[in-house]
Amino acid sequence: MKISTAGLLTIAALCASTHTSEAFSITTSKKHASGITTLRSTAEPQAKTEFNLNEYIMAMQPDITKILEETCVSLDPPMTDLISESMRYSLMAGGKRIRPVLCLSACEKFGGSKEA
Repeated sequence: MKISTAGLLTIAALCASTHTSEAFSITTSKKHASGITTLRSTAEPQAKTEFNLNEYIMAMQPDITKILEETCVSLDPPMTDLISESMRYSLMAGGKRIRPVLCLSACEKFGGSKEA
């Protein structure tokens, strides 16, 4: 699935504020052939909060890894052992954690829980 730059900026705006329409404006300029999308803050400055993205990702990683491992369980041994091993090899490689982290953080932002 491909997400456009405008789509990513909209998601970022939603995650940054519960009052997105008041806090950000998204504009697209057609002066260039490709078009340029910008995200401008229209909200007044608020108190800064301390947030460490690396710590947040590392805190969520054990739960995500556990769920990924559970999806690779062989359901009909020995018939599905080989495909389960192949799935585990692919899923447990690095670089498969940012999408689940984004999904779970969006869920938390809008009042959900990762257990649901």
